[in-house]
Amino acid sequence: MPKQAKVDPIAELADRMLRVLDSQRQLGGDAYPPTLRRLAELSGAPSSDDDIRKAVNKKAFTTKAVVPEKVDKKPSLDSPVYFKEDVPPKPPKKKPTDKVKELAEKMLLDLDSQRQLGGDAYPPTLRQLAELSGAPSSDDDIRKAAGNKVFTTKAVVPEKVDKKPSLDSPVYFKEDVPAKGKLDRVKALAEKMLLVLDSQRELGRDAYPPTLRRLAELCGTNASDTNVPKAATHKVMAERALVVAKDGAKPSLDAPVILQDDIEDKVTIILPALLRLLQRGPLPTAKTKDKPRPTTHAFKLNELKNRLIPNPLKLSKSFEAAVKRDIDRQALPSEVAWVLLKDEPHFLLVENLRPEAIRQPHPSNGRAAAAYLPSVGPPAEPSSSTDRSTSAPTQQSRDFKEAFREAFERLDQRNGGTNFVKLSDLRNALPEFGREAFDAGLRQLRLDGQYSLDSHEGVTGSLTPEDREAGIREAGSLLIYASRR
Repeated sequence: MPKQAKVDPIAELADRMLRVLDSQRQLGGDAYPPTLRRLAELSGAPSSDDDIRKAVNKKAFTTKAVVPEKVDKKPSLDSPVYFKEDVPPKPPKKKPTDKVKELAEKMLLDLDSQRQLGGDAYPPTLRQLAELSGAPSSDDDIRKAAGNKVFTTKAVVPEKVDKKPSLDSPVYFKEDVPAKGKLDRVKALAEKMLLVLDSQRELGRDAYPPTLRRLAELCGTNASDTNVPKAATHKVMAERALVVAKDGAKPSLDAPVILQDDIEDKVTIILPALLRLLQRGPLPTAKTKDKPRPTTHAFKLNELKNRLIPNPLKLSKSFEAAVKRDIDRQALPSEVAWVLLKDEPHFLLVENLRPEAIRQPHPSNGRAAAAYLPSVGPPAEPSSSTDRSTSAPTQQSRDFKEAFREAFERLDQRNGGTNFVKLSDLRNALPEFGREAFDAGLRQLRLDGQYSLDSHEGVTGSLTPEDREAGIREAGSLLIYASRR
């Protein structure tokens, strides 16, 4: 009698599971596809998990059916089981979003919109273009977008900083780039500086003469832009105007800029700015950079005169003569006082007089403050030839000055003493001052040379909507940070 063939229980399980899978498909609805665990249960065999996995790996099973999900490269008991012809197609993999490319595409659309608007809208600066895109992108992402192939195929950012697109560079479509593909931005900035300087002189009073830093801001350019000192010494600018002092070999950003027509008759108007410049002390050197600078508020005429740069118009001689003349006429700027020390006049800003109790509003006749302070001498009679109307600061402006100083120092200390505080933090720290009062008070502090504002360029990290809302927009730049001068 022939021997019976040995039965393979794993192969039998695989066959039963195929038959049950077919019956489940015929039932349809929730019955198909079953999970591998459910399929084994319906097959009626009390098999172990390991036997179930072995059964679905049998050739008889894998020829007709599929268990698509795996765990440790083994069929998952919770995976659905399909006949091969019923396996659903895999969804296409989503490509990760390329934020830089998206920003580049958005900037191109906005650049086209600005070109259609024309006038001052085109060409925008790269910074303005990024702001128009509405994305809270970091400066680094903006530069990457401007260097993306999508963008560079159609548009050009001609100016660079450290071989990277400058955020203050104009942006053109390639076909609109000026002749020869080159921009003389230094010359263009010099021409703009002259126009703004003329307008500031027409405004008079606190507006003229502006410091070079302020003049750059009014032209929509960051004072840190390397083109600013170049424009200040460009032939176009040098023919009509002069930055009256230098820091090293470059024009000082905190020195006043004066039209040369005013050197003979109005040269003493630079006196307050020169005093502020001298108060900053000498530039730090390798030996002195870690040492505190001495505080000095009063300066001799020679110290003021020697701070001026030599020039063909002999500014220092004109300045010395004008100061002596205006002392005799009691016609020095109302912000300036003077006192005799060993028979030699020493000049100081009225705002630096101590104690505060003897401080008075600037005299309306425009004479030197020394004429009405007890330490200087009795007041002189008003002179009609030197009468100038100057309104006294309001109590609110004095309150704002002190409140702003305290808030700035507190926030700067919190930030580690970087001398770089966000306007959004300052506004939050001074809720009693509305936007209009805050901006007016801050403008006066800037005109007084006590604080300056800077944009976000060159600062790591992105800005929040609150930071942008708190900023002050001037001539195309969004100023975000305050610094003490």
